[in-house]
Amino acid sequence: MDEKQSKTMAELTALSPDQLQQEQQQIRKQLLEARFDRAVGRLLDLSAPRRLRKQLARVLTCLHAVSDQKVAKQ
Repeated sequence: MDEKQSKTMAELTALSPDQLQQEQQQIRKQLLEARFDRAVGRLLDLSAPRRLRKQLARVLTCLHAVSDQKVAKQ
């Protein structure tokens, strides 16, 4: 996936919880790299950290929805 493209909610809801966890880890790693790049002046796309935070929020929303469904079934 290109770094500028972000997955839509429909694409995220189709993923399994394990895939969502992997996506979360990947986004957190990209966000950390973007923070370091900005600190040393290498970050060319200044909107990248904000875009990554929003994508992380989408993934976390899907993860919480999945966990809420599991709790509701019990």
